[in-house]
Amino acid sequence: MVEKQDNIDPEIWQLCGRSDPFYDMNVILDQQIRKRGLKHQFVEVSGGHEWSVWDKAIKQVLNIIDDK
Repeated sequence: MVEKQDNIDPEIWQLCGRSDPFYDMNVILDQQIRKRGLKHQFVEVSGGHEWSVWDKAIKQVLNIIDDK
């Protein structure tokens, strides 16, 4: 999927908790996206794969959208 993206596409915003079982996969994805030079932001936060992390992430995304 990363290979098909270009910088015309919207910026990729990625957030993952450091205790998330998918954290390592997210770090690899972050590296692949950076290697391609795509518009991207990877945010690491405390917490795992849980609603308390996602609730904060949703608020951040809404603020980003509101600013654009």
